[in-house]
Amino acid sequence: MSYFKIPEILLPKKEYDYSKWATIACDQFTSQPDYWESLKYFVGDAKSTLNLVLPEVYLETVDKEAEVKKINETMAQYLKDDMFDTYNNFIYVERELEKGVIRHGLMIAVDLEAYDYTPDAKLPIRATERTVKERLPIRIEIRKDAPIEVPHICIFMDDREDKIMRSLKRKRNSMQKLYDFDLSMGGGHVTGYLVEDSKNIEKQLNSLLDEELLLEKYKTKEELLFVVGDGNHSLATAKECWNLVKQNLTEEEQKTHPARYALCELQNIHDDAIVFEPIHRFIGGANEDFIEYMQASLDGEGALKIVFRGTERTLLVDSDPTVAIADIQNAIDKYLAKHPEVYIDYIHGDDYLLDVAREKSGIALFMPKIEKNTLFSYVTKHGVLPRKSFSMGHAESKRYYLECRKVK
Repeated sequence: MSYFKIPEILLPKKEYDYSKWATIACDQFTSQPDYWESLKYFVGDAKSTLNLVLPEVYLETVDKEAEVKKINETMAQYLKDDMFDTYNNFIYVERELEKGVIRHGLMIAVDLEAYDYTPDAKLPIRATERTVKERLPIRIEIRKDAPIEVPHICIFMDDREDKIMRSLKRKRNSMQKLYDFDLSMGGGHVTGYLVEDSKNIEKQLNSLLDEELLLEKYKTKEELLFVVGDGNHSLATAKECWNLVKQNLTEEEQKTHPARYALCELQNIHDDAIVFEPIHRFIGGANEDFIEYMQASLDGEGALKIVFRGTERTLLVDSDPTVAIADIQNAIDKYLAKHPEVYIDYIHGDDYLLDVAREKSGIALFMPKIEKNTLFSYVTKHGVLPRKSFSMGHAESKRYYLECRKVK
């Protein structure tokens, strides 16, 4: 049994402007509305994935019901306009990041029956961070009636010899190039290639479930194929929507229904271009009382840098980043529960965090960094990390909405 499949992917026809079509994940730049306003200006009246998502920066300021209705209507109109070409193959993706670094990916569709985001789940596709269920309802509202999905989900495989991506890289010059363009707003460059021998790649991916290989890697034969790298809440949303859909289907219908699958970019965690960055915290409205509380709540031989009113300070935390992140987040959660006037925002990038700290009243926390090579082993032994424990690179390096797939 395979826990993924070769997807049927929709891409805009060649006459459309791909630089305006592709837009960054909706959960980025949540404290920087200027980014999204600049993007809106750049896109203008062009057909764009910006019109198919609701950027989280606007969640508290728009009529959500009206926005969801508009998104679904726009999706339906794009399909009616016959603006897509269809490809029933994997797509090999090369994303050029800053300084010419290339990140490699493969567009696949994962089986949501093989995935569960709950902390103790032992299915072949697993979450890496704790899901905040309060973040799911608006996402579910958007997806449950949507005719297509436009995902930014990235998942990891543990191909330690990098055989699969290396083989694709070697063959790319003989592959059909589907897109090749600069991403907007400083996102770098992206190129996509049609994988004609998708069946062969499918076999190679399934070989990662070899029992002896699993035992060698994780000291267990328990099946572990993929873990979520980015877009955990989007994949959790897809799972919840599938749970709703399948209630009205027979067992036979469930096997082939498109909503059973979610489109993702598969990456090898050992890709040199994949760099884990911390996701910082900004505690809006907090003051000296919060600092004193955190000093009393945390301890260890590690250091946590904070900035308050332009002054840098250091708090002691555990030297193990995974432990420190859990301790910090638990302490913050307890404080927020007793101080409703205070709020938390999650910020990608040191410079962006400092910008927010200069513009708003509150305290900036520069979070510890997790080593990526420990992720699969950690998930196998301990389950999920605390929410927002790591980010794949800087904000501009996040996956852009680009490929689509029908889910109805």
